[in-house]
Amino acid sequence: MTKTGLLIATLLTTTVPASAGTFELFGGYYASDDLLIEEGSALGLRGGLLLRGPWSAEVSLSRLEGNVDRESGFLLGPNGGTSVGHFKAEQTQLTFELSFVRKLGESGWSILGGPGWGYVENNFTQSFSGSPGTRFKTTEDLFSLHTGLTGRFRLSDHTYLRPDLRIRWSDDVDLRFADDSNNFDTEASIAIGWKF
Repeated sequence: MTKTGLLIATLLTTTVPASAGTFELFGGYYASDDLLIEEGSALGLRGGLLLRGPWSAEVSLSRLEGNVDRESGFLLGPNGGTSVGHFKAEQTQLTFELSFVRKLGESGWSILGGPGWGYVENNFTQSFSGSPGTRFKTTEDLFSLHTGLTGRFRLSDHTYLRPDLRIRWSDDVDLRFADDSNNFDTEASIAIGWKF
């Protein structure tokens, strides 16, 4: 086996030993079937407490950003629906999540789940053919539940890589397009972590 192959095999089979705490910075991608934004970027940080047994707990703060540009659509809001022409939106979502993490043996992989609380800000520009754009802004709070699969693979005694895949449900948002189907989004990220 080559040195590169040996390194990859070691990363995939070596877990990070239990310690008092962790800190991580992560970045990734998210996609939504319900929010106005269909896809965007995810950035954030996490702090956790690794226990000697199979369980651990962590908190994370993430910032999701994205934009949408549609020629037309039927927009649903708290007071009913309306037809929109050329529609642009930029969305920023801040989410604080509490996760309970359960190791899957000694593989380095774990399952996780827990609640989250968030804040969403939408900035819109809407225009019909031949008319100037109208700008408006909405903000709202949301509650979410998430579950997912995550791993910790050691780089050194104090650092590791962490891939993370989460599926998140959130309570109904104030604004969405009529052809959007549900309240779920998916977030995939990679983190660099430090244990102390």
